[in-house]
Amino acid sequence: MSSVEKAKSTSSEEKIPAIKPFHRPPPPIFSPMSEYTDSCVARTVFSGVAGGVMGLVFGGIFGMSPATVDDAHKPWKTQLADGFRSLRTQSWSYAKNFAYVGFIYSGVECFIEWGRGKTDIRNSAYAGCTTGGLLAYRAGPKAALVGCTGFAAFSIGIDYFTGRHGTSHKQIHDDVDS
Repeated sequence: MSSVEKAKSTSSEEKIPAIKPFHRPPPPIFSPMSEYTDSCVARTVFSGVAGGVMGLVFGGIFGMSPATVDDAHKPWKTQLADGFRSLRTQSWSYAKNFAYVGFIYSGVECFIEWGRGKTDIRNSAYAGCTTGGLLAYRAGPKAALVGCTGFAAFSIGIDYFTGRHGTSHKQIHDDVDS
């Protein structure tokens, strides 16, 4: 075989692309419950219940009022009963408030997401503003504006640091950490 024939045979072999095997993607994970758990109603109810449980925990942590000077003359059983009564009242109050905030925020965010047809950080900002405004509307328009601004900023901050809607502080500052 001459050198010209070798050159022709190698050039024709290089032009033929290699055949890649076909790999079928895995099927999507679907459970019968996902039809119900992905709905706005289920997400809203779950957020309200989770907020209530979290409120009970925080109420239990912060609800026990310390003994005062007036309680010093009471027997210890009465002081203990008063402490648990205060704990129960505070826990229930915290649970109602946290459940209300979780219920409103999640419902509004899901409704906005459904209406816009997008899942991005703006939904969190709009839902935070609406929730903050609704929580503070009884105190007047200035308080509602402050509540709207504060809750929207808090929602954006939480989504940013958890990386819920794309970029997070970890992705942006990867070059600094390493």
